[in-house]
This record gives sequence, structure tokens and C-alpha cells, in this order.
Amino acid sequence: MLPKVVEESTVRVFKFWFCETLQDGMHLQNELYYRLKQANPEYRTRLYQLACKLTQKGADVVLTVGEQNCSLWASIRSSRDLAHTVSRKMTLPANTRVLSDRVS
Repeated sequence: MLPKVVEESTVRVFKFWFCETLQDGMHLQNELYYRLKQANPEYRTRLYQLACKLTQKGADVVLTVGEQNCSLWASIRSSRDLAHTVSRKMTLPANTRVLSDRVS
């Protein structure tokens, strides 16, 4: 199965709170996605290869392509562990840190 590729001008991007940080989100075909990566169009091939690998592992991902940039998006319902492997925005704190923050 191949990942979906969509013209960026056809989607609407919004901001939302997810995994303790402000994320970019989009809605496509009754599914909500968050941005994993954003890059210049010259890196579109690399993002597409990454999207193919993630799709093969079962992730629901979308690649949006525009004149100024291209983005890789993952469904919010997709495995967080899978998305975490490629996302710098989605850094999750260790359990010990979360517990220590609550105790303080």
C-alpha cells in the first residue's frame, strides 16, 4: 500500500494541543492528522520514502506537497510509537520525570 499524496493547497491546517505541545493538524477524509515533518520541496523524495516505510509498518500517513514546502502527517489514531521514531516535535517525557513533576 502506498501513502496518500495531497496538494497542500487543498488541506486546511490548524493548531491543537497534543502530547504536551502545540502541534499542526489537518483534517482529511474523516481523519485527523498531525505534522511529523516539514521540509523544503527538494526533500520531497526523502519524505515520500519515509512515508512508504511507515505505511508498510501499518501507519496511516499523508504527504502534502506545495510550492514552498512539503509535509509528512500521521493520523492521530496511528501508533504513537511508530510516529515517535520520526517526529522531533513529539518528545514524550520519561515516566520518572512525569512522576517527579507531580510530586514537587
